[in-house]
Amino acid sequence: MTGTDCRLRRRGVIVGALLAVLALTSGCGASGVNWDDYPGVESRLLAMQAARDCSGLQLQFDDANQTNEEMAARTGHDNRQLMAYIAGLMSQLACPAV
Repeated sequence: MTGTDCRLRRRGVIVGALLAVLALTSGCGASGVNWDDYPGVESRLLAMQAARDCSGLQLQFDDANQTNEEMAARTGHDNRQLMAYIAGLMSQLACPAV
């Protein structure tokens, strides 16, 4: 194999790996939350963030915590990513800790 062939093959492997990562994370976005399992929740959380609704975010966090085992049984994953996302929104708003 020539040097050019090796470089092309290496690039193909890198591109393939990147596509695999994108496929595995589709539906999750940068937050890591699989929003497909939480219909309507992302827009509701973002609206609460825009309104600086710390109590609403806290309620959503508490609800995610209470339904953690249910979610794990239904989808194979728990609500940790969602709870971390909500906690991040609350931190950005400097919401008081409850």
